Amino acid sequence: MGSGESPEEPKKGRSKTPKKTKKSVLKQKSPVEFFVENKNIAGFDKPGKSLCTTVRELVENSLDSAESISELPIIAITMSNGKEKLFL
Repeated sequence: MGSGESPEEPKKGRSKTPKKTKKSVLKQKSPVEFFVENKNIAGFDKPGKSLCTTVRELVENSLDSAESISELPIIAITMSNGKEKLFL
């Protein structure tokens, strides 16, 4: 070893992990608090995406409910934007 360091000694330098000066405290949040702060995770960060996410969730919940009671679902979706109506 030409540099004078023994192989057992680690190199001294700056650690990549920051030093913890204060005790870490985790705060438990309700699902509502979490999704209000992280709207993009839930799909509510843009109006168009919000509408799509809402409709998808309603349909999925309806299908799950119908499946749990062994019934075929009848799902009708009506959307309107002012004067126009869309039937899906």
